Amino acid sequence: MFSFLLVKGRGHTIKTEPSQWLTLSDPQLRQFFQILHAEWLIVGGRFPEARSWLDKSLQEKSLEASILVARCEKAEGNLVTALSSFTDLLERAPSHFQLWLYALETALDARHSEAVLALARQAMERFGENHRLLQHLTPIKMLQRQPGLARRSALLQQLWTTTLQLPFTRLGNQLNSYEHNGDTHWLKYLKPSILANPLSAQQEYSNYMLQLASIESTKYEEANQRYISALRQCDQFQRCRDVGITTSQLQLRPAKSLRIGWITGDLSPHPVSRFLLGFFNAFENETAQHQHHLINVIDHGPQSCTDWFEPLQSINLTDISAFSVERKVDVVRDLDLDLAIDLSGWTSGHFLAGFLAKLAPVQCSYLGFFASTGIQEIDYWLGDWSLFPKDYVGWHTETLWRLDRPFLAWQPVDPLPEATADVTSAPSGPIRFGSFNHNRKLSDKTLRLWGRILDSVPESTLVLKATTSSDQPTQQLLRRRMLRVGLDPERITWLPLTAGHTEHLQQYQHIDIALDPLPNGGCTTTCEALWMGVPVITTAGDSYVSRMSTAVLNGCSLHDWVATNERSYLNLAIKHATNLKYLRANRDLWRHKIQNSLLGDAADLMHHLEQAFTEMVKAKFNRG
Repeated sequence: MFSFLLVKGRGHTIKTEPSQWLTLSDPQLRQFFQILHAEWLIVGGRFPEARSWLDKSLQEKSLEASILVARCEKAEGNLVTALSSFTDLLERAPSHFQLWLYALETALDARHSEAVLALARQAMERFGENHRLLQHLTPIKMLQRQPGLARRSALLQQLWTTTLQLPFTRLGNQLNSYEHNGDTHWLKYLKPSILANPLSAQQEYSNYMLQLASIESTKYEEANQRYISALRQCDQFQRCRDVGITTSQLQLRPAKSLRIGWITGDLSPHPVSRFLLGFFNAFENETAQHQHHLINVIDHGPQSCTDWFEPLQSINLTDISAFSVERKVDVVRDLDLDLAIDLSGWTSGHFLAGFLAKLAPVQCSYLGFFASTGIQEIDYWLGDWSLFPKDYVGWHTETLWRLDRPFLAWQPVDPLPEATADVTSAPSGPIRFGSFNHNRKLSDKTLRLWGRILDSVPESTLVLKATTSSDQPTQQLLRRRMLRVGLDPERITWLPLTAGHTEHLQQYQHIDIALDPLPNGGCTTTCEALWMGVPVITTAGDSYVSRMSTAVLNGCSLHDWVATNERSYLNLAIKHATNLKYLRANRDLWRHKIQNSLLGDAADLMHHLEQAFTEMVKAKFNRG
């Protein structure tokens, strides 16, 4: 597209440029050209120029111009401001369908759950199940923990686009809806051409990689490297790439006093934030060896928990969520970090584009993702000897770094509900196995093994809370899968999802023994179960994703609850079921195990992490 237009009229052709449009005599024609030019700038990604042009050229902003301004706000990362603008504009134009779509997309990106649900409800009432709304309805239903209804909307969208011969641009919605129903085995049959161009749907491709890693798929490496190769060639990476960060910078600061950057897109009531709060809080009354910066890359709106960390003296909080990717890279580099820690991996809201471009001389992956990032610029993948045993064979591009203690700590502090929650009382009647892990982890292998446990332990039941009472399709899909693998759905007790986390913790009163799914096991859920009085059975797999609960249980000396294979897992369940009276009389035991172990010592973890960071920098510097 050119930055001028050819205007035809009365037998003449006039070539006009943007500067001339301001002087056109016809106001409507002048405004038309001005808005068209702003649209062209936005399509080209030149958002500041578009904003400046709109401010300079338009005296009174029309609806179209106001929408363009809000779109610029959104593109520049000012999601809360953009959402407010879009919702205000809906009062002016309640029948403007595209405006509803802009508002919904912005609410989803801003993770503003209340606005998402309100906008979706009103849009559906006004426009029905329009195919363009369905692409937003699918993630909304997953946000509501209703994967069955999400799957339905994804399939309806596919039907609409097939009927209307439209491109099916949001395949990721369908992939996610299947995964959230625990049905991921079919991923190996997905045509390579479906996701051949990762840059055309980056969020969907990131989710696809996460799904592959969660089932230990051998296709993860290929998919990962395809995406990274595409990122390296895109214009955005070229603008962000390393412009001179080298190990020589380490000479500017003594290795004993380093600047450490903890970079995350999960500063919401997410497990990563809950762990980090305990880590940094334990350091409040300690002398830190290094200077720590917590860097927030995503604005979670009303769900943000940055206020948890603002009072802490042990860290410096930097919020870069409102900036473009290029600006985020510049701001982080300006912090002059010695070591940058990625806490998100390929999960939603990640900032791996920054790590590709190099944010610090030394870079490390830790805590937030259960597979290798595949990025050569990330030097280390930090864990412990339970996550990475000596014979670890999982694919990775980073150098493995093992702590000589558990790789995390569970030491809840205010305002987390776990900090004040009492150990729950025990259930009554026959033994009750259970799992509060996410629905997407309920693989066929898991359901089959749990069916064998119920068959081997008379009168036992299984307690699940992987769905909501308003999402009958999810239960129907699960029941069909259970019947196929030999798990009697009539022996399942379904618990409702709770309004808050305190109520969720109290639901552990319905379980005697928690069962870890496989291959994608729990981590936070395992810590929670032990904390609330419920022991956990897991199996030690071959990769990080299948060894997280193993690391937690080994961390508090519960090695005898870790199975070596499925047969051993079954035998452990049968064995511990015979000790039901003891289990119910000693619910406090499991919390004491955590509190009196290295798993429960966050200060010790931070000391070990600081020492690891010092050694990482020294090792990289010596190689340099």
